[in-house]
Amino acid sequence: SPPILSPSQLSRFLKHAETDLHVQDATVYEWKLAAQHIGPDILSEIDDKTLLGIGIPTGDIIRLKKGCTVWWNGPDAKRRRSNTDQSSRDKSKSPTRPLQKRVAYKKKYFGGGGCHFTGPPMIPGDGDNDATMDYNLWY
Repeated sequence: SPPILSPSQLSRFLKHAETDLHVQDATVYEWKLAAQHIGPDILSEIDDKTLLGIGIPTGDIIRLKKGCTVWWNGPDAKRRRSNTDQSSRDKSKSPTRPLQKRVAYKKKYFGGGGCHFTGPPMIPGDGDNDATMDYNLWY
């Protein structure tokens, strides 16, 4: 039976697309796909024009659409993973670089507007503490 959709599955599928489907920088599209509520469960049903509008190249659209159904019905979509898990195909290999924890941030300007972004966890003392900021930063 298909898994229940969760937010982490889109991220895991896009990482799979980069490593196994050869879609360069697939994770760059995560926020745009998530904003449209597009996950690996329905990606193959999405019109190509919508995906082109997000900025995904035509060749990558084909790779993503072909790969999403196989991935969604396979074991990687169904099992939970920790931040340190590797792809099921790469378990025998050691990672070429250590996995780094990523945090989602939301910047809201006092005058209106804002943005979402990801980055490493904040460390006390980072940044310019003396500067007057015109925004709040949430994580």
